[in-house]
Amino acid sequence: MVKQAAPSSSELTSEWMGAEELAGNRNKALGEVMEAIPGVSNASFGQGVARPMVRGLSGNRVEILNGGSDAADLSSLSADHAPMVDLAAADGVELLRGPLALRQGNSSLGGVVNVLSGRIHDVEFDGVSGSATAGYSSNNNGKTLIARMDAGNGRNVLHIDGFTRTTDNYHAGTGGARSGEVINSDADAAGAAIAYSHIFNYTDYVGISASRLTSDYAIPNEDNDDLRVKPEQNRYEVKGNIGLNGGLFADIFTDFSWHASYADYEHGELEGDTVAGLFLQDFADLQTELAWSGLAGWLSGWEGHLGLGANWRELQLCHDHSGCSDVPDFSDAEWDGTEGSDFYSYEGGSFAHDTPMPITQSRDIIAYVTASGELELNGSYIGQLDLAARYQPRHIEADPTNIRVNYRRAASYYDDRDFHPLTLSAALTTDVNDSSTLTTTLSRVQRAPVADEIYWNGDHHAIFAFQLDNPNLKTETAYAIDLSWQGQTDRSDWRIATYLYEYDGYIYNELQSYRDPFHGRHVYKHMQADARLAGVEASWLYQLSDNWETHLKAATSRGWLTDGGDPLPRLPADNVSQSVQYRYDGGSLNAEWQLHLRQTRLADAETETPSWYQLNLSWSQQLGSDLDAPQLMLKATNITDQYGMQHTTTLKDYAPVMGRNVSLELTVPFG
Repeated sequence: MVKQAAPSSSELTSEWMGAEELAGNRNKALGEVMEAIPGVSNASFGQGVARPMVRGLSGNRVEILNGGSDAADLSSLSADHAPMVDLAAADGVELLRGPLALRQGNSSLGGVVNVLSGRIHDVEFDGVSGSATAGYSSNNNGKTLIARMDAGNGRNVLHIDGFTRTTDNYHAGTGGARSGEVINSDADAAGAAIAYSHIFNYTDYVGISASRLTSDYAIPNEDNDDLRVKPEQNRYEVKGNIGLNGGLFADIFTDFSWHASYADYEHGELEGDTVAGLFLQDFADLQTELAWSGLAGWLSGWEGHLGLGANWRELQLCHDHSGCSDVPDFSDAEWDGTEGSDFYSYEGGSFAHDTPMPITQSRDIIAYVTASGELELNGSYIGQLDLAARYQPRHIEADPTNIRVNYRRAASYYDDRDFHPLTLSAALTTDVNDSSTLTTTLSRVQRAPVADEIYWNGDHHAIFAFQLDNPNLKTETAYAIDLSWQGQTDRSDWRIATYLYEYDGYIYNELQSYRDPFHGRHVYKHMQADARLAGVEASWLYQLSDNWETHLKAATSRGWLTDGGDPLPRLPADNVSQSVQYRYDGGSLNAEWQLHLRQTRLADAETETPSWYQLNLSWSQQLGSDLDAPQLMLKATNITDQYGMQHTTTLKDYAPVMGRNVSLELTVPFG
């Protein structure tokens, strides 16, 4: 089961999946595992890609972090790009929303997904500890091997982890248009990391880490073409903390922490053996934070954080059917600054058939403040109040020297762009009765456009589509209210949440009603209009007896353009699930039923997605009486081999959900 947060306002806005929830799921991608959280859907693109969609929000509205720092991938740019995080050696995954999520990112509505690696230690560790995991899945002949180890002499700690995963084409359930083997759906991945930490005392530490992650996955498609994506990333990090137990401001500021990271990312999109699309990105990030407490006056007893940081990314692309060995350079070509002559005018748009966007450099400056404390009125306790503000101005520079002169826009098109988003959020948690609380969150969230939303004009082979640019995009603003009622008794644990988001200038990628003039593929364009999202989520865990419990979860969401009422694209279908679990000394048995209802709320050019269900069984057994005994996990998913499609993905017709599958995972701890 997914553990709900402890009853405080800062934690009630988050969901946590730890080692128990990840057991048996380490062969899956991020979005597939996080579907267990009400309101989270899987924007799948075959076996290689599964990015989480939260409350109908995806892409740049759901930030993905690796150990508290930007994952530095391109998964928000396009549905075929895999997030550069993996659950193989992760300690856990958290979904953060609400005011305190603004410490981690600007996506307090869709959420901030943080995959915790545990590589850098902040407390002393003495001895050797680790584990080795082997897994197998029958449907796709999947094989997974994972190993991790921590070794320390108290203040010095070394961490090593690594994994490898291979899968063949998977098989869809029966009764659908793509039943049986899904051609061009195999996926491989591998990763390794090493980290060193030095702990000075109970507050002070510093650590460094280096990691590498690679993937090689195929993209299912209408014509079963041989199309693959091969991303790889090298990542370097240093982080630490200093306790401020002396000095001029010691009575106010308690800790100073920092986290710096650098990642170089590359991926090729291959047609057969030819790299038709090449993406290169360099990313650097610096975060600093001061923890404060003990102010006088009405803030007495309150605590919070002051943060200041910056990030920088450079993105370069190549598109060439004859092959991309590097990003092209036409800086020596003569250009008078006028628009090129080879744009093709069609259906009111200008289509280019060259590298789809200029080299861009984006820079964000980040400043935030949070405050948490008890709210009182005339000496009477009202509740726990969390406040946060985040200012994140963005500067984008564009350089068209990688584009042929005959496909360049006029020079003014590449002028620098500046955006100034400011996000404010407040959450008040009050007692309803002795066993439950109500959290009311009000937010004003702004998001600046990203470079690809503004500049992309050209083919994107891996999604079998043509993307049109929109240089007129402005900062997006949302006004939101979120109500969450949660509570615990001796036998039950529940949470019911409802939300309403009003967007001024919502940015969405709209499927057009025509095909592109070069290849006859679908055409998408980033549009901007006022929109509204609303939904309800529910989770109820009930202890039937000392050994038996049942867990009911459900979620529904709606999203539409306020002018005309047209639904937003690729909204998740309503879904409900119920599980029954039997726990005994050393093990557990679990049965789960999931239902995804038919999706009939369709954006322009979308098609209806039928309902589908799954029946899953799992058995977990500790092989021995010691706490560190080996752990065996046996799972059977989609037992009745149902055919299903995810409405959240543009590949729903070509990449249906996996059919019947039996998986086995054995974890052997040591140390």
